[in-house]
Amino acid sequence: FAGFETLGSKKSLMASWITHWLGIKGPSYIIDTACSSSLYAMERAYRILRSGEADDMIVAGSQLCLNPLVNMQLMRLGVLSPDGYSRPFDIDANGYMRSESMTVVYLQKAKNAKRIYATLIH
Repeated sequence: FAGFETLGSKKSLMASWITHWLGIKGPSYIIDTACSSSLYAMERAYRILRSGEADDMIVAGSQLCLNPLVNMQLMRLGVLSPDGYSRPFDIDANGYMRSESMTVVYLQKAKNAKRIYATLIH
């Protein structure tokens, strides 16, 4: 098994390892679009469900602010909000704030669901 520890630690393989561990079949991949990755992954899952390629999907997103130098660089570039508030789509918007999060959402077609907690409207 020499060399597999390198393969197993690659970010691009993480989705496949998790899928294999859970015994799930279907599309499994990492999406990295910088600050819109989770939204794009949700949109992609929605399209896969609508197309009939899959009956249900697990969409996970995470953001970890591990390196404080990234925040300092973004502050110097002027993209972070100086008052600490994000105001998307607001005329008073003056930047955004970075925060840590981890989210997992299970999506399936309403006709197959036992319970419906929310509806995704495209």
